[in-house]
Amino acid sequence: MSVTTKAVFLTVLAWLVALPGALSGAAAQDTGPGSGAQAGAWAAPGRWHVRGGGAARRGVSTARPPRGPVTVAWERDLGGVIEDEPLCWDQQLVVAVRESEERRTLHLLDLATGRPLADPLSFKTDVELEPSLWRCRIALRTARNRIEVLTRVEDELGA
Repeated sequence: MSVTTKAVFLTVLAWLVALPGALSGAAAQDTGPGSGAQAGAWAAPGRWHVRGGGAARRGVSTARPPRGPVTVAWERDLGGVIEDEPLCWDQQLVVAVRESEERRTLHLLDLATGRPLADPLSFKTDVELEPSLWRCRIALRTARNRIEVLTRVEDELGA
């Protein structure tokens, strides 16, 4: 290997070693409210619409945490293993449940009462549904190569 080739190789190697540290330092900067960082880095109050809360999936929210004594508002047995974290859009709660190795169910509940807002939707699939919410739409994976987007008719009509 010539001296010039070796110098270029070592320079590229140094950049490759330094680049991840530089990128992680940039990513570690505050992206909270008022920081001027990208919108959606923190979950808005009343919105925990994807795994990790918001677009940046940082697991933080601008909502105020509960203060004082906390009590159980409601509880519900959904008949299986809850997969992933429940998702929230305003007063709607979406929960994906594994009933068996090849059956998943999606539940849409009222956040305040736990009452169903729609009949549970059942899917014959061996993959986690991984739902994401946006307004009145729910996007989910129903197979390894398939995504479905659901909407409630009442929400579409503005009811």
